[in-house]
Amino acid sequence: MDVITEWSGINALLYYGPTIIHSIGLQGDTATLIASGGIGIVQFFAVIPAIVYIDRLGRKPLLRGGSIVMTISHLCIALLVYKFEGVWSSHSIAAWTAVVCIYTFTAGYGISLGPIGWVLPSEVIPLSMRSKGAALATASNWFNNFLIGLIAPVLIQLSPAATFMIFAVACFLTYFWATYILPETANVPLEEIDAVFRSSAGRENAALKLQIEEELGLRDLVRELGAD
Repeated sequence: MDVITEWSGINALLYYGPTIIHSIGLQGDTATLIASGGIGIVQFFAVIPAIVYIDRLGRKPLLRGGSIVMTISHLCIALLVYKFEGVWSSHSIAAWTAVVCIYTFTAGYGISLGPIGWVLPSEVIPLSMRSKGAALATASNWFNNFLIGLIAPVLIQLSPAATFMIFAVACFLTYFWATYILPETANVPLEEIDAVFRSSAGRENAALKLQIEEELGLRDLVRELGAD
């Protein structure tokens, strides 16, 4: 999931927002304000409904809805850049439409991948390997973060339209993954996660716990205390 989160394009916007805004024809302080201030504000307010409804609606609907919004936003930006690149000065409406699409993408991310990308790993990793799994998920997140930071400026310089198209494809794959692969984990107890994922990890954890209790004599001690 960390791969999908980073390749949705959110950190490319956060790191290289002014550069991306310049690519759609806006210059100066306006571009910096739109990129640095506006994106952060939109993301902050978009996370609020996700916090309120993440358990009521479930993870899958939020991911699917958010990924649709993100895909359409990136696709529109890619088409606008492809059509108006180099002539933005005479098509200000198209430039501001692209800015609106950047904000709608940010809102879509804020209600889906933003919060759920941190919730899911803590729900699906078995207790016996939770610390290692969480560490691996965090490492994957930062590795892909580094990769995006490394190649995003190169992609933007080569072709801004192609860059947004790559992000659109990644967001569409998120929709496919959330619809056909990811099981719903909302309101599912940890003990039942195994059944959701058709895994035996939980049963293995329970067997290991029973073995440790028997080796330490805890079960015998409990029976003795109960008899007394």
